[in-house]
Amino acid sequence: MDDWTWVRQARGSRDWRDAQQRMARAIRGTPTAALDIAQALDDDLYRHGFDIALDALRRDAFVLSCQDRGAEATRVAVELGARPPVQPTPSPRPDYVRLRNAREIVGRRPPEEVGDLLRADLLRHDDPEFGLLLSHELVLRGSGAGPVASWYARWAERAAHPLAQLPLRLLDIEAGLGGCLPQYGAGNGSSWTGLPDLPAGRGPLGDLIPGVGIPAPVLTDLVAAPFQDWLDYSNGSVQVARYALGDTFPADLPELRPDREAVLVPPARVVQSLFSAASNGGAYSPSPGGALARLRVWTSLRALLSLPTDLPVDEVAHAAADATWIQLATDDDWFDDVAWDVWLVVTDGASVTTVAATDTD
Repeated sequence: MDDWTWVRQARGSRDWRDAQQRMARAIRGTPTAALDIAQALDDDLYRHGFDIALDALRRDAFVLSCQDRGAEATRVAVELGARPPVQPTPSPRPDYVRLRNAREIVGRRPPEEVGDLLRADLLRHDDPEFGLLLSHELVLRGSGAGPVASWYARWAERAAHPLAQLPLRLLDIEAGLGGCLPQYGAGNGSSWTGLPDLPAGRGPLGDLIPGVGIPAPVLTDLVAAPFQDWLDYSNGSVQVARYALGDTFPADLPELRPDREAVLVPPARVVQSLFSAASNGGAYSPSPGGALARLRVWTSLRALLSLPTDLPVDEVAHAAADATWIQLATDDDWFDDVAWDVWLVVTDGASVTTVAATDTD
């Protein structure tokens, strides 16, 4: 029986391609070998501390399982994805690993195989939270979790899980979120579409709102929820403000000039912008996966619309549909103008709320 000594011997190496190739051959021949290899790496990491080569190989064992063929490979990928390394990567948010793993499993594996596992004891009895994460990722990619979704929804409610407030179905306002998720390729690679550009039909902001009045209270941290990781772990900046709706544009408020280039956008486009920012991370911030990103979007929408923080998402969606949403051009000097720029304005007929966010490498 292989004790996987050869994979442990990569510790301290700057080039672990030989071990990686040998591991790939082993896993292609026997998918469950990934579990034994991961355990051997976990044992070494636990005993001797973090090592970049072993950590990379541990990650590769998971990715190779995601890429292999057959239902057995899906089961192994789920087991490894739910079980991050015992000695986590020195990352600012090691708790995000399971969230990202759930997103990657659903992004790489056939949805019917993931659905079969959602009905199995492996998840429902042993790790219902990871089953909940997988269910939400299936929903985001348009597959749905099937009849078993109601079981995970009830579990989330009983456990008072933060995701319990999200339905295991997409609302109309969330149409297109699947296109904001990473598309996985060969190896560890993935790509994403980026934040939506300003659409056609632009005109001056003064044509869309009559003006702004005195400042009004706003829950800044909640509005900025999709951009929190940009602030905490990258070079991001966020500005949130609310004003009473007025009939002029004050000269001491240059960021909201009447000639500022702007365009009306549907609520679904706003949701896509916020979700892309939250789920894909900024220049250096880690991604929290799709489920938590979706939760942060609804947190932000409630605050943008001055709604109770516990209002059900269906009611939030109705309020968002009744509001007027505006996207502004991010050509101001305040923005870094690299790849991470968002500037949104919403008015409910009584107030004007704006959120601007930017990040740079």
